[in-house]
Amino acid sequence: MMVLLRTLARPRLLIAVVAGMLAEVGAVGLTATAAWLLARAADQPPIAALGVAIVGVRAFALLRGVFRYAERLAGHDVALRTVAGLRSRVYAAVVRHRDDERDGDALSRLVSDVDSAQDVLLRCLLPSAVAASVSVAAITTCAILLPTAGFLLAAGLVVVGMVLPAIGAVAAKRMSAGIAPLHAELAVRSLDLVDGRWDLAAFGGTAAAEQRAERVAARLGRSERMAAYTGAVLTGIGILLQGLICVLVTLLAVRAGADGVLVAVLALTALAAFEPVLPLADAAQRWVELWPVARRVAELLKPVASPPRPLPAERIELTGVRVTFGAVVALNDVSFRVEPGRAVAIVGASGAGKARCWRCWPVSYARRPVPYSCRHRGS
Repeated sequence: MMVLLRTLARPRLLIAVVAGMLAEVGAVGLTATAAWLLARAADQPPIAALGVAIVGVRAFALLRGVFRYAERLAGHDVALRTVAGLRSRVYAAVVRHRDDERDGDALSRLVSDVDSAQDVLLRCLLPSAVAASVSVAAITTCAILLPTAGFLLAAGLVVVGMVLPAIGAVAAKRMSAGIAPLHAELAVRSLDLVDGRWDLAAFGGTAAAEQRAERVAARLGRSERMAAYTGAVLTGIGILLQGLICVLVTLLAVRAGADGVLVAVLALTALAAFEPVLPLADAAQRWVELWPVARRVAELLKPVASPPRPLPAERIELTGVRVTFGAVVALNDVSFRVEPGRAVAIVGASGAGKARCWRCWPVSYARRPVPYSCRHRGS
C-alpha cells in the first residue's frame, strides 16, 4: 500500500485531485446558479438583471466539462503509470520466488492483484479528496445564506460521507475478507485444469478437478454478491438521506421567511452537495476489499534475505549409522568419512531402495563419489 501512497507526490495525481475538486465545485455552482436564474426569471425582471447569472451558468457548465476531462486524463494516467511500475516489480519478485509460488497464484498476483492498484487511486483516494472539498464548499455556502440550513447539511453529509462508509467498511471486512485468496485459488484451479489436463485425463481426475474449481467459483460468487448487496443497500440509504435533507432544508428556509429564490438555491445546493459524497460508501468497501490484495503484493515485494555464508569445509565422519522404516532396514552399520572437497553417494541397482535412503540421508553426488550399496534390496 505504501507503493501506492507514494504516488501522492506525483504532479499528475495532484492535478487530478485539483481538477476533480474544481469539477464538482463547478457542478454545485452550476446547480445553485441555475436555481437562482430560474427562480428569478419567474418574476420577469429585465433581461439585464439576469445577464450575470446567464454567463455564470455557461461558465460553470464549460468549466465543469473541462475540469472533468482533465481529472479523468490525469487520474488514469497516474493510475496506469503506477500499475506499470508495480507490475515490473511484482514480475521481478515472482521470478525470485518462482520456486515458492504456484503458477496460478503467481499469475493472480501479477495480473488481478496489480490491476486492483488503479482502483485504490481512482475509486478510493480521488473520490475521498473531491468529496471533502465539495462538502466544505457547499456547507459554507448554505451557512452564509442560512446558518441553520448549513448545520443541517453538515449533519447529513457527515452521516452519508462518514457513518455509512464506516458501516460499509465493517460489513465488507466481515463478508469479503476471503475474496482475494479465493481469486488466487480459482486461478490455481483454472491453470491446473489447463496445464495439467493430460495428466488429469490419464488418471481420471478431470471431473474431480472441475468440481473443485466450481466450488471455489461458487464461493467467490457468493462473497462478491453479498458485498454488492451491501453496497447497494448503503447507496440506497444515502439517496434517501439526500432527499430527506433537501426537503428539511427547504422547510427550514420557508419557515425562516426566505424568499422563493433563496429557497430554490438552498434546496438545490443541498441536493447537489451529496452527489460526490454518495460514492464514498462504495469506496470504503472497495478499500477494505483491496487491503488484503495490497498485503499480498507487499509480501511478494519484501526483499529476499541473503543466503547464509557457507560454513568452512570440515571433515565429516559417520560411524555405525542405522536407518529403518518400521521393520524395514534401509541402512545398517554404515560408516564413512567425507574429506573437504569430496562427497559420498549411496548407489545401487534399480529397486535396491535408494529412494528411501535419499529421503532420510541426503548425500549429493559429486566428482569423486565413494560407492556404497544398500542392503535392503527388494524391500
